Amino acid sequence: MNERNFPEIYYTLCEASSILDMPFVPKLYIQWSYGINTMTAGVEEPIIVLNSGAVNLLLREELLFIIGMSWDI
Repeated sequence: MNERNFPEIYYTLCEASSILDMPFVPKLYIQWSYGINTMTAGVEEPIIVLNSGAVNLLLREELLFIIGMSWDI
């Protein structure tokens, strides 16, 4: 996922990283699922996986919250 195929989600990810003063913007993947959930994996290069249900059902502010919550590593 990048700024070309999902620009709104990518810029929300960048905003969450900036608000939390993170040293970099992690890679974000979208996984097909009806659920509204995220997960984080990795140690040296963490990634965030966002369920497609969240993309389809949540408002931008709600996406910002769950992406920021996922950064809690």
